[in-house]
Amino acid sequence: MPLKADFARILLAEPYIYTRKGGDANQWEIGYMAEDLEAIGLTPLVEYNGEGLPDGVNYEKSVLFLNEVIKSQQAQIRALEARLAEIELLLASLVQPDARLP
Repeated sequence: MPLKADFARILLAEPYIYTRKGGDANQWEIGYMAEDLEAIGLTPLVEYNGEGLPDGVNYEKSVLFLNEVIKSQQAQIRALEARLAEIELLLASLVQPDARLP
């Protein structure tokens, strides 16, 4: 069945630079915080530990959300291009005098 989700919510996610708990304090990583993704409703992208707490982010699945956002933006671009073409035609007709007029 099709996945129904507010894919654009991924645009609310804030990236961080961090070190892992219990890891090397000098080894910095970048990414999203699982707790943040859960808070903004992106639970399909959150991995949970045995206690049911956010434990990580499934970045492979995040590509699906990003792809859906891209498809939506492409549709918006096509619609804006069509509107612009209509406006350009209208402007061109206003600027060029009608050859049929005396």
